[in-house]
Amino acid sequence: MSEYKNMSDLFEQQIRELVRIHDSSDEEGKKIVMRSLFRMIDKKMDKRIGEEK
Repeated sequence: MSEYKNMSDLFEQQIRELVRIHDSSDEEGKKIVMRSLFRMIDKKMDKRIGEEK
């Protein structure tokens, strides 16, 4: 369980960093940040679904 918590903390840290970059970027930068954020979320969901099976 603690390993899972660490993964959540890491994920949260990455999101905060992306939000910070997003806030200081131009329009093109914002699009790139959003794409990488969605990719991260997709990967996390894939892992979760894999764990449930």
